[in-house]
Amino acid sequence: MLKLRTKTEKTVAFERTTKNVIVHLIIDSVTITRNNANGKGYYYYFDENGKEVKLSDIDTLTELALFEQIETNLLPPLASTQSSIENTKQRLKETTLLNIQQEEGASYGITVEDLIDDI
Repeated sequence: MLKLRTKTEKTVAFERTTKNVIVHLIIDSVTITRNNANGKGYYYYFDENGKEVKLSDIDTLTELALFEQIETNLLPPLASTQSSIENTKQRLKETTLLNIQQEEGASYGITVEDLIDDI
């Protein structure tokens, strides 16, 4: 599972107006099939009562051939020589950040530079 949040508030739609909030995202499911990798999760924020409010779903589908090209040409070597779990988390974060970079702020104005780990 991957959890990130913005460092700064973003403007989101709220009922019939807008609201400035810290936007969180979670990727809580990754499925790999013969030809594709699919990451799923959602964007959300916490209201003034601390209740999680879902903004929208995240559902990314990447062909494995493209993923292999990205991994070979754009991503650093895997950090762990011991843990496949840590390596999976590393690649999940890296590919999520690449997707956000490609969106160029389309999802709530989020940029890679504005994201931090959400612990």
